[in-house]
Amino acid sequence: MDSDNEVDEIFEEETDLSSSESESGDILEMRPVWTVVPDVDNFRFPHNLHEFNQRIGIQIFLPKTSQPIEYFNVLSTSLFEILANETNRYASQVINTEEAPPFARERNWKDVTVDEMSAFFGLYLAMGMVKKPTIESYWSQSDRPWLYETPSFSKVMIRDRFELILQFLHANDNTKCIPRGQPGHDPAHKIRPILDLLNINFKTAYNPGRDLTVDESMVGFKGRNYTVQYMPGKKTHRWGAKLWILAEADTGYTLHIDLYAG
Repeated sequence: MDSDNEVDEIFEEETDLSSSESESGDILEMRPVWTVVPDVDNFRFPHNLHEFNQRIGIQIFLPKTSQPIEYFNVLSTSLFEILANETNRYASQVINTEEAPPFARERNWKDVTVDEMSAFFGLYLAMGMVKKPTIESYWSQSDRPWLYETPSFSKVMIRDRFELILQFLHANDNTKCIPRGQPGHDPAHKIRPILDLLNINFKTAYNPGRDLTVDESMVGFKGRNYTVQYMPGKKTHRWGAKLWILAEADTGYTLHIDLYAG
């Protein structure tokens, strides 16, 4: 602005818009876009600021001897139940609608239980720590067991069962998915029940401090999906799904996850 008079004139114009009539005749209250502060030292903030007095910390009260898996089970309450139900639904849809050969592996499908789904994910997480070239190699029996074998996998689940659960793994009902481009389409439909469940559990399990932050996070993925982003500045994953994360600034604890879809 060239002068204080111009600033005052603009402020007066914006203030005059504080009350106007809508098309229906109702009075709409409009606040000025910004406020001129001629005297910074003596300016009084127009809003009442309250002291932050929320109790900070974990809201999961378990015995001190509890193991990390017990805290994980609290956060993942109903997670494996959702996955088991939707996986069974999708398997039934595929088997009943597709003409599979009589001796195809899909014909041997039996509904997965919640405990079995939990064991499945335990093996899947273990694959991230024990690197092998293929899924089949985790169940291979070598002449040199001390070098190649991972006998714990076969003790939990046979290979064919693991691959069959992986083939039908789902988290939502495909029949309820609204096509892209139509009103109500959800880009995160495939994982929406999981996102909603985790967001609820995150807030229930922990009370954050006053200082929060919103940042982006990449989940590495190169599959064919229009939500996949390319971010050359990322060192770990340049291709993948971008998430907006609301987290506590001091600890990094995640409070809310939202998928970026453009």
